[in-house]
Amino acid sequence: MVQSIGKGTFYLMIAEAVSLFSTYIIHIGLARYLGPDAYGIFGVLMSLYLINNAFLGDGVPKAVSKYVAESKDKMQAIFHSSFKLQLLVAIFFCAAYVIFSEQLALVLHDISLKPYIIFLGFMVIPLSLIPLYANGYLNGLRLFRQQALIKIIYPLFRVAFTFIFIYLGFEMFGVLAGYLIALLFGLFLCWYFVKIKDSSHTQSDARSPFPQFPLRTLLAFSIPVTAAALGLTLIRNVNVLFLKSLMGDNILVGYYTAAATLSNVPYLIFSALPLALLPAISRSVAAQETALTKKYITQSVRYLLLLLLPMTLLVAATSKEIVTLFYSSAYTSAASVLGILIFSSMIMVFVTTLSSIVTGSGKPHIEMIFMFIIAGTVILLNFILIPLLGMIGAALSSLIASLFALIIAAAYIYKKWHALISFLSFFRIAFCSVILFFVASLWHFSGILIFVNYAILLLLYVLLLMLFGELRKEDVSLVQKIFKRGH
Repeated sequence: MVQSIGKGTFYLMIAEAVSLFSTYIIHIGLARYLGPDAYGIFGVLMSLYLINNAFLGDGVPKAVSKYVAESKDKMQAIFHSSFKLQLLVAIFFCAAYVIFSEQLALVLHDISLKPYIIFLGFMVIPLSLIPLYANGYLNGLRLFRQQALIKIIYPLFRVAFTFIFIYLGFEMFGVLAGYLIALLFGLFLCWYFVKIKDSSHTQSDARSPFPQFPLRTLLAFSIPVTAAALGLTLIRNVNVLFLKSLMGDNILVGYYTAAATLSNVPYLIFSALPLALLPAISRSVAAQETALTKKYITQSVRYLLLLLLPMTLLVAATSKEIVTLFYSSAYTSAASVLGILIFSSMIMVFVTTLSSIVTGSGKPHIEMIFMFIIAGTVILLNFILIPLLGMIGAALSSLIASLFALIIAAAYIYKKWHALISFLSFFRIAFCSVILFFVASLWHFSGILIFVNYAILLLLYVLLLMLFGELRKEDVSLVQKIFKRGH
């Protein structure tokens, strides 16, 4: 049964929350159990895993979702053509991993990684097919409940099997085996739901035993989407690989992975804003409502700054306490890296939001260019800074590259619409946030009580905003509306 967009959004929000929570359980659990050395190897393997997922899990599935939603009478043709395309690409990736596993391990200066890289190669096939079914077929058919169910069950199985194999003493192969079994089970669920829908669907193209949909059409849509997703994933994950390759120290990689995982929280929390903003910008630009477009831009930037800047500065001021709370005192060295990466993560939220505004205005290729400029800058800076500064150099590479991208994106937006944020609002928010940073640096608890600090300091932040006149009636009304919708 086709479900509404409202219900679908609700289902998928729950699924994303479960997936995010399960990922952090695995990271923190493995970091504590394995220690920084083995956790560093896990960080390297997960960086490769996420890059694979970005390349295979975004472009074609989104194209399938779009064309299935538009042409249900061509559903069978889209299914056959997209499955064939995705499977061929996955097999190519699998073969490349197996054939070049030794060379890749040598690039990372650790030949012991070779069997793990081969294992990752075989994982590519189910890894590529799950998003094709879940985010492509099921999403296009608006079977959001089934899509969400897969996105919930798969990560829960991943947690369960990973820790079962770890408990049995299989260590890194146990982690990969847990991921693989969860992938296979998730793939079975995908096949089951699509098979039921397929058998109940009246197919106008069923006369042909192997109906086809133009591959050129799928590729034209999926290539820029894939490129942008790959660029973004490289920005967020390539530093781990460079740190491993240039320094060869698993413990340093373990510290960096811990800091990067914690710093990703703001990015993941606010990643929904670009998705919600894109259609709104598309409508206002299409209707030539320039004033409304400017309003969307200024409101988005202001609210992001209101929420993100104080959170970022609080984490930066208490980075040591946050790292030891979640990862234990064995990872204290990651605190300085977290203090840098949290700013990079904040800036990347602004970059992706501004990029979505550009895409919403009908220029998706510019977003792709933005992402590749940042990725290229990160790679270049890694070569320069990691040999000089180690993991601090890797963190600074991300910070400098993301800041460079923000300047480019903000300049483009301002030149096109003459809108970002008023200087007065920027100054007030920044001033109140800096006060918060100094108070947090001088006064904070350790352990779980750090969240008591955060609550008190955020209340102080709200009072400061009111005192300086930055908190407006419309802000209070917006919060009230959100709470009313929640009930």
